[in-house]
Amino acid sequence: MTVSVYYIYNTVMGWIDIEPSSASPIWKQIEDQVRLRLHSGQLQPGSPVPSVRELARQLTVNPATVSKAYRRLVDHGFLEVRRGEGTFVSLSPPSPPDVARERELETAANQYAATGRTLGATLTDATEALSRCWGEIDGHQAETEPLASAATGRQPK
Repeated sequence: MTVSVYYIYNTVMGWIDIEPSSASPIWKQIEDQVRLRLHSGQLQPGSPVPSVRELARQLTVNPATVSKAYRRLVDHGFLEVRRGEGTFVSLSPPSPPDVARERELETAANQYAATGRTLGATLTDATEALSRCWGEIDGHQAETEPLASAATGRQPK
């Protein structure tokens, strides 16, 4: 079961998806989702994010869980706390280092490939599913067609 929270907060729209049954801790899922939204452009520098209590209530998790994710994001320069105003996306968030990005992509790809194999999916099935998800995140399905055709050898429709 996935818990999705959609929120509009001072004109910022975004979402956090958590998977309570995942082996990944909920605070890590929140942290990863915020980083993903930031790097994909869905969260803009200087934009407000929900308060710890508000997000914890919406996700039905302990506020300490959200607080840990936010604290780590602040420590790494992704978020900043402004006393009396709230928590905001940093005005100059760090870009992911190439080595760290490559390592994380490799880890995620291994997990995805293992899941695909377990489900009996083909490489084409897995690539098409990845392409669809990539398009949903970007909001531009057309940009994903070269990814699918390159991996599967098929021409875009």
